[in-house]
Amino acid sequence: MKKTFLAILLLFVISFAAKSQLRYTVKLDAGYQNFLSRNFEVDAGPDWKGYDLGENLGALDLSLVNGISYQENLRLGFGVGYLSYNKDISGYAFFGDLEYMFGHKQIRPLLNLKIGRNYIINDLKKEKTPFDIVDVAVGVETKFSQKLSGQLKVGLNFVGASYQFLPIRLGLRF
Repeated sequence: MKKTFLAILLLFVISFAAKSQLRYTVKLDAGYQNFLSRNFEVDAGPDWKGYDLGENLGALDLSLVNGISYQENLRLGFGVGYLSYNKDISGYAFFGDLEYMFGHKQIRPLLNLKIGRNYIINDLKKEKTPFDIVDVAVGVETKFSQKLSGQLKVGLNFVGASYQFLPIRLGLRF
């Protein structure tokens, strides 16, 4: 809670220091996370409360990011997401989102970093299991108008210390 308060305070200080260079921005992403690998197997003992995502399993994800844009190139935000691995396993995510755009053309490359936590709902006992996530992506953004742009991104998503995914996402930024 203390870190969240400090982050919000920092955003306000930055916004007052550079009023003309900051603006509010919203991003809506939808994508598919293709399963790549699992670094290690978990031996499910009698008290195991986790879940098994299975083999060759992907996930659909939908996320909403609210944040600020600095000089149209650097974007910082906080996001929430919904994950659906299959009909029995789903969850949600909270994450910080950092994005950097190269250049000022209509079509331009971008780098994206998400760091946060997934909460997967256990299909056995309906408990929530938290996993840290790191998602690194590259892509392109094209401007449709002054306030609307579209994105296509691909990258690597690391969930906990075990699962790795290849996310492919389409996004709209307002």
